[in-house]
Amino acid sequence: VQQYIFLPIKYKECYLTYLLNEFAGSTAVVFVSTCASAQKLVLMLRNLGFGATCLHGQMGQHKRLAALNKFKAGERSIL
Repeated sequence: VQQYIFLPIKYKECYLTYLLNEFAGSTAVVFVSTCASAQKLVLMLRNLGFGATCLHGQMGQHKRLAALNKFKAGERSIL
């Protein structure tokens, strides 16, 4: 399922959490605007118990491939 939703900024993280709970057991790719946003979002999701991994341009190639392989192997459900 692909979705594109316009929301007020203050509700984005809350609604994302809701959607991830609704589609539990599925994989998800979440796009953000900055590397810092990606790291912040992954920390939030992990604290909430989601299997999330981060992938952004500030990471070394080895770490990027490791994150992608975890997602492909099913070890992490959110990229």
